[in-house]
Amino acid sequence: MLTAMLLCGNTRDDKLKLMNHQQDAVDVVKNQRATLLAFSPGVGKTAVAIAALHPTEKNYIIVPASLIKNWEAELKLWDCKAKQVEVVSYNKVDWMYEAHTVIVDESHFVKNPLASRTINVKYVLGNAKKIILLTGTPIVNKLEELAVQMEMVGIPKEYSSDLDYLYKNNLLIRIKTEAVLNLPEITFNDTYIELANTQEIIAIQQEIRQIYTDSDSDFDKMWADYSMILVGKLTKIRKHVGISKVKETIRLIQQQLTKNPDEPIIVFGHHKQVLEAIADAFDAPLLYGKTSLKKRNKYVQEFQEGKHKVLACSIIAAGVGLTLTKSHKVVYVELPFTPAAYEQGYCRSWRKGQEETVNVINLISTHRVDVRTKQILESKKKIVSCLDGGNPSKEDSTEKLLIKDIVEN
Repeated sequence: MLTAMLLCGNTRDDKLKLMNHQQDAVDVVKNQRATLLAFSPGVGKTAVAIAALHPTEKNYIIVPASLIKNWEAELKLWDCKAKQVEVVSYNKVDWMYEAHTVIVDESHFVKNPLASRTINVKYVLGNAKKIILLTGTPIVNKLEELAVQMEMVGIPKEYSSDLDYLYKNNLLIRIKTEAVLNLPEITFNDTYIELANTQEIIAIQQEIRQIYTDSDSDFDKMWADYSMILVGKLTKIRKHVGISKVKETIRLIQQQLTKNPDEPIIVFGHHKQVLEAIADAFDAPLLYGKTSLKKRNKYVQEFQEGKHKVLACSIIAAGVGLTLTKSHKVVYVELPFTPAAYEQGYCRSWRKGQEETVNVINLISTHRVDVRTKQILESKKKIVSCLDGGNPSKEDSTEKLLIKDIVEN
């Protein structure tokens, strides 16, 4: 167990102070058993949770493994009054553990009700007197994901996805970045890269069409019988498309650095082979799933100190818990499948401490998988928009839509 002496307490005179919206949230959290803080990235939900820790009883903080060090640092920075605090990763949760207050960071990680991590966390929450869920992206793909999180804290099923009910009863608190932080402008630009089908891509697409033919040209039947195989083939296509964009991506980054050598660039991608090629070209650090916590923190610190011109980042591994405000240029060499992952990425730069206009560049090949991914990503934003007053909508998985596009064209 990490001791209170290690985690809490700040003997310096420059203790961080809560902003007004954070203090308002603390006042709400302290007066109810369960709250989901759905603050946009950079708004300061971590500080609210720390201020709401119980001063003398046990506190249990469940986080992705990559964020343990971040929480240790935050607990030292803020005026933490708690005497007993334990920070543990999702894969180390003891379902029999009991604590007065339990914080679940990045709570969208438990959106699958059948996953073992969700079951373990649910048991722990059942024993808690106070529960604080934290996530900037409570809905990744569909409204039902929010429902799983709310049911986990004891909200009846009939109310678990009723946004009016959740907001009215302060069970869900949503604060957008632009509402409380005076951040600079952010711009989005699409740069298209001409890409012809490679032999590998053509062969995989032919295999998909053959499965369609063998399924009596019935798409729903094909998807029901072969979805796992089809997703695997789609992953291979996306990898080949990403690799095919590497050469042009390197050229464009070199062009940007030649024009503005003092402006470092963050590059987000999905496949390790794609990111490795870009990192090697610029002798840049690479943050991906297997990067150790020690190296991760070292690379981030060095980047913030201006020691690297490029930082290559996995969308999944580097999309949360990092502050990369040294850069105001973000390049996506590969796009994620969800608006949540996309937003989490560029918000590493567009957050408190950023003083320049943040430029986000999407590098999109002319291959149909890339073009359609961008179109579907824009469409899926309507699903997430229901949190901010939009109308919830339903849509098939991105993988299914992309496979359908391949067999129909």
